[in-house]
Amino acid sequence: MELTLEALEYLHDADLHGVEFDSSTPVRSVSFTATYHPQCGSKELDGRSIRVIADDITLFRAEVHGAMANREEIDYCDSTVSNEAEQLIQRGVDVGMRRPRLSMRLVLHSGSWWEIMCESIALKFITDVGSK
Repeated sequence: MELTLEALEYLHDADLHGVEFDSSTPVRSVSFTATYHPQCGSKELDGRSIRVIADDITLFRAEVHGAMANREEIDYCDSTVSNEAEQLIQRGVDVGMRRPRLSMRLVLHSGSWWEIMCESIALKFITDVGSK
């Protein structure tokens, strides 16, 4: 099965294993690993683990809540961002910045969330949730 951005829609009730922000190059990226819920609604994705990489970030906004009793789970993931994020980007576009091609929002059970606007989003299956 080839992974497309539509696979993000099935990331509800998924286990979130880790998040990484990479600022080691001029092109920033953020990635995360997750395991789909065994009954996510897609037989091809049920129980499988993926790595999602958002590359060439223009905007990354987040609110993170800690001190949770259980592991983190994903409520949902989609290709939208808030009006506030859109307004921030529009201010940049108005002065000549490029408009990002893609958007992604992730909302977690803890109340944590993040929004990303970037040039590309790649998804790949992984067998070890600690792998890159």
